Formats: sequence, structure tokens, C-alpha cells
Amino acid sequence: IAGESNGTVICNRVMDLLRQDAQVYSIQTGPPFWHQSAESDKTLVITDNGVVPDSFSRGDTLTIIWSNLKSLFGFDRSQEVAGAVFNSVKAPGHDYGWQYYKVDQDITSFLEQNFALDDSSVVNLGG
Repeated sequence: IAGESNGTVICNRVMDLLRQDAQVYSIQTGPPFWHQSAESDKTLVITDNGVVPDSFSRGDTLTIIWSNLKSLFGFDRSQEVAGAVFNSVKAPGHDYGWQYYKVDQDITSFLEQNFALDDSSVVNLGG
């Protein structure tokens, strides 16, 4: 199960409902500051893309307000304000694309740790 931003709240609830199912895992990026994701070995929660701190996950309302005011008055510098809540409110750092090394590495490591094939499960079809 994967969720981003407000979707992490739903994702976390589903994980709670399915906590007994050993095959259910979760990746959550950018949870809202008011929501505390449950910690689990089966859940990866990312609150920082490694470049710009996520103002939405941190509850940094001053940064969010300032960023939106700058945008409103034409002083928007896209590299500073990447990320949005509900596709309209600018929230610097609330962006979790694969282009961010930390996001890529965190998710890849989580998947390899939990789903990697060991040598005994690899079938050699060649001769």
C-alpha cells in the first residue's frame, strides 16, 4: 500500500486494519503534520526528500504562508516551492519524486530489505 500526503492517513488506517496480514506493507511519503504514522517494520514513512525539508510534514506554516504569498505576488522561485498540498497550496519540500536521491534510496532499500530474492529462489533457465 502506498500513500502520499493526506493519502498516508488512509494508508496508515488500512495498515492498522490489516496488521495481522504478514504480506501487507506500506510506503508513506509526506504525511501531514497533524497525523502520527504508526511505526512498524512493515511501513516506511518518509518525511524529507533530502533536498528541501517538507514544510507540510513539519507543520512549518510560516514557510507555507510565505511561499504562497511570494507566488501570489509574482516572486515565485519554482526550485524553492516544489511541492503542493491538494494541488493548490504551495508547500516547499512536499515533493517526493524519484529524482531525489534520498527518496530513491529509502524506497529501494525498503523494497530490497523486505522483498529481495535470495540466491536459493533464483531459477537458472540457461544452460
